[in-house]
Amino acid sequence: MVNFLSNIIYTILSTLFSILTLALFLLGPILAVFASRYSLPIHWRLLLLVICILYGLLPLLLLWVGNSLAEHFNCHSEALTYTCPTNPRLGGLISTMVFIGNWGPLITIPSGVLGVIGFIISFVLMLLRNK
Repeated sequence: MVNFLSNIIYTILSTLFSILTLALFLLGPILAVFASRYSLPIHWRLLLLVICILYGLLPLLLLWVGNSLAEHFNCHSEALTYTCPTNPRLGGLISTMVFIGNWGPLITIPSGVLGVIGFIISFVLMLLRNK
Protein backbone atom coordinates (compact mmCIF):
# COMPACT_ATOMS: atom_id res chain seq x y z
CA MET A 1 0.00 0.00 0.00
CA VAL A 2 2.82 2.41 0.85
CA ASN A 3 4.58 1.63 -2.42
CA PHE A 4 1.35 2.35 -4.34
CA LEU A 5 0.94 5.73 -2.61
CA SER A 6 4.56 6.65 -3.24
CA ASN A 7 4.08 5.84 -6.94
CA ILE A 8 1.02 8.10 -7.07
CA ILE A 9 2.88 10.94 -5.34
CA TYR A 10 5.85 10.49 -7.67
CA THR A 11 3.56 10.59 -10.72
CA ILE A 12 1.81 13.75 -9.51
CA LEU A 13 5.07 15.52 -8.68
CA SER A 14 6.69 14.59 -11.99
CA THR A 15 3.61 15.81 -13.87
CA LEU A 16 3.67 19.12 -11.98
CA PHE A 17 7.38 19.49 -12.70
CA SER A 18 6.79 18.85 -16.41
CA ILE A 19 4.00 21.44 -16.52
CA LEU A 20 6.16 23.98 -14.69
CA THR A 21 9.09 23.36 -17.05
CA LEU A 22 6.83 23.77 -20.08
CA ALA A 23 5.37 26.99 -18.65
CA LEU A 24 8.86 28.37 -18.00
CA PHE A 25 9.99 27.44 -21.49
CA LEU A 26 6.96 29.05 -23.14
CA LEU A 27 6.95 32.29 -21.14
CA GLY A 28 8.93 34.28 -23.74
CA PRO A 29 6.79 33.20 -26.72
CA ILE A 30 3.62 33.77 -24.69
CA LEU A 31 4.68 37.37 -24.01
CA ALA A 32 5.32 37.90 -27.73
CA VAL A 33 1.97 36.42 -28.72
CA PHE A 34 0.20 38.49 -26.07
CA ALA A 35 1.80 41.68 -27.41
CA SER A 36 0.88 40.98 -31.02
CA ARG A 37 -2.55 39.46 -30.41
CA TYR A 38 -3.97 42.33 -28.39
CA SER A 39 -2.44 45.12 -30.51
CA LEU A 40 -0.72 46.80 -27.61
CA PRO A 41 0.80 50.25 -28.06
CA ILE A 42 4.51 50.39 -28.85
CA HIS A 43 5.61 51.37 -25.33
CA TRP A 44 3.86 48.34 -23.84
CA ARG A 45 5.40 46.09 -26.48
CA LEU A 46 8.84 47.44 -25.65
CA LEU A 47 8.23 46.86 -21.95
CA LEU A 48 7.23 43.24 -22.63
CA LEU A 49 10.32 42.85 -24.83
CA VAL A 50 12.54 44.07 -21.98
CA ILE A 51 10.80 41.66 -19.58
CA CYS A 52 11.39 38.84 -22.06
CA ILE A 53 15.11 39.66 -22.35
CA LEU A 54 15.50 39.99 -18.58
CA TYR A 55 13.70 36.68 -18.10
CA GLY A 56 16.18 34.99 -20.43
CA LEU A 57 19.17 36.44 -18.59
CA LEU A 58 17.87 36.16 -15.02
CA PRO A 59 19.61 32.86 -14.13
CA LEU A 60 22.94 34.23 -15.34
CA LEU A 61 22.44 37.27 -13.13
CA LEU A 62 21.60 34.95 -10.24
CA LEU A 63 24.80 32.98 -10.87
CA TRP A 64 26.86 36.16 -10.92
CA VAL A 65 25.33 37.41 -7.64
CA GLY A 66 25.81 34.00 -6.00
CA ASN A 67 29.46 33.83 -6.99
CA SER A 68 30.00 37.41 -5.84
CA LEU A 69 28.46 36.61 -2.45
CA ALA A 70 30.63 33.51 -2.16
CA GLU A 71 33.77 35.56 -2.84
CA HIS A 72 32.72 38.35 -0.48
CA PHE A 73 32.03 36.02 2.45
CA ASN A 74 35.02 33.71 1.73
CA CYS A 75 32.79 30.69 1.08
CA HIS A 76 34.25 27.61 -0.53
CA SER A 77 32.61 24.90 -2.56
CA GLU A 78 32.48 21.29 -1.45
CA ALA A 79 30.97 19.11 -4.16
CA LEU A 80 27.65 20.85 -4.91
CA THR A 81 27.30 22.90 -1.75
CA TYR A 82 28.95 26.03 -0.45
CA THR A 83 30.09 26.39 3.13
CA CYS A 84 30.70 29.79 4.66
CA PRO A 85 32.81 29.98 7.83
CA THR A 86 31.49 33.41 8.84
CA ASN A 87 27.78 32.71 8.23
CA PRO A 88 26.83 29.01 7.98
CA ARG A 89 23.22 29.76 6.92
CA LEU A 90 24.43 31.66 3.88
CA GLY A 91 25.93 28.50 2.33
CA GLY A 92 22.53 27.03 1.44
CA LEU A 93 21.38 30.23 -0.20
CA ILE A 94 24.54 30.55 -2.28
CA SER A 95 24.34 26.86 -3.26
CA THR A 96 20.76 27.35 -4.48
CA MET A 97 21.64 30.53 -6.38
CA VAL A 98 24.59 28.91 -8.13
CA PHE A 99 22.62 25.75 -8.92
CA ILE A 100 19.75 27.72 -10.49
CA GLY A 101 22.26 29.99 -12.22
CA ASN A 102 23.99 27.02 -13.82
CA TRP A 103 20.95 25.03 -14.92
CA GLY A 104 18.29 27.71 -15.33
CA PRO A 105 19.66 29.11 -18.61
CA LEU A 106 18.89 25.79 -20.29
CA ILE A 107 15.23 26.78 -20.09
CA THR A 108 15.17 30.57 -19.93
CA ILE A 109 17.64 31.48 -22.70
CA PRO A 110 15.84 29.51 -25.45
CA SER A 111 12.53 30.91 -24.18
CA GLY A 112 13.90 34.44 -24.25
CA VAL A 113 15.31 33.96 -27.75
CA LEU A 114 12.00 32.61 -29.03
CA GLY A 115 10.22 35.53 -27.38
CA VAL A 116 12.58 38.09 -28.97
CA ILE A 117 12.08 36.45 -32.38
CA GLY A 118 8.32 36.67 -31.81
CA PHE A 119 8.63 40.34 -30.89
CA ILE A 120 10.69 41.07 -34.01
CA ILE A 121 8.06 39.38 -36.15
CA SER A 122 5.36 41.32 -34.29
CA PHE A 123 7.17 44.64 -34.91
CA VAL A 124 7.64 43.86 -38.61
CA LEU A 125 3.97 42.93 -39.00
CA MET A 126 2.93 46.08 -37.15
CA LEU A 127 5.07 48.22 -39.47
CA LEU A 128 3.67 46.47 -42.57
CA ARG A 129 0.09 47.01 -41.38
CA ASN A 130 0.72 50.71 -40.75
CA LYS A 131 2.06 51.35 -44.28
